[in-house]
Amino acid sequence: MHRMRRIIFYKKNKNVFCQTPFNNSIQTRMASAAGSASGISLRDLRYDAITGIVSNVITNTNNNKNTAIQFQTVIGIEVHAQLNISTKLFSSARTLASSGYNYVRPNTRVEAYDMAYPGSLPSLSADAVKAAVLAAHALKCNIHELSRFERKHYTYADMPNGYQVTQQRWPLASKGLLRCRLVGNDNPNAKKKKGRIKSKDFNVGIERIQLEQDSGKTTARRGASLVDLNRAGCALIEIVSSPDIRSADEAGAALLTL
Repeated sequence: MHRMRRIIFYKKNKNVFCQTPFNNSIQTRMASAAGSASGISLRDLRYDAITGIVSNVITNTNNNKNTAIQFQTVIGIEVHAQLNISTKLFSSARTLASSGYNYVRPNTRVEAYDMAYPGSLPSLSADAVKAAVLAAHALKCNIHELSRFERKHYTYADMPNGYQVTQQRWPLASKGLLRCRLVGNDNPNAKKKKGRIKSKDFNVGIERIQLEQDSGKTTARRGASLVDLNRAGCALIEIVSSPDIRSADEAGAALLTL
């Protein structure tokens, strides 16, 4: 599973930018960015999904239309990847991966620590650390000799501890590199000339990789919330990229490569 970290439109030739939520539509983001920067009408803006560039259509006195680049899309991604190991991060409970992700009855893969039972203590999984180090090595990261766990507090029914154990400030690894290939449709025999995407190689920096716990699962049904803790405490790695991606096509290629 993955989610986009942010989209930022940078105003060209000016030291201002507009950072807007990712869950808004492109049109809303463009209107917000344009309005905050220079009052440009939304009707005059054109968004190129291939390059990620937002241009302003300018009509001169001869009714000739020219385009001027106004904004550049800048994307960073954050990916949560569940490690394919047989036990959870801090308990000996079996994971769904150990059963091939086949159906398992709710709350049957749970130990006392996963339920935040008083007096239960964590025991770090060596397999989780090894799998995370292998992933960091594959992404050419600097693997730190010292990393620390810390608490990130949430209040959710499917997180019994009331916090997530993560490594926000002292990650397992950092400063990696993902080499990506965007496969385009630039075949000279292609029928469509408009919107053609050129194949290219590009690099995406990896800011950090950290080990953390997954949450449980809450299902709303008939006015009630059903909690399943089979997934609670499973080992994740969070892979955070640098904002090196410049279009949605590049973001898709980076996720496929990863």
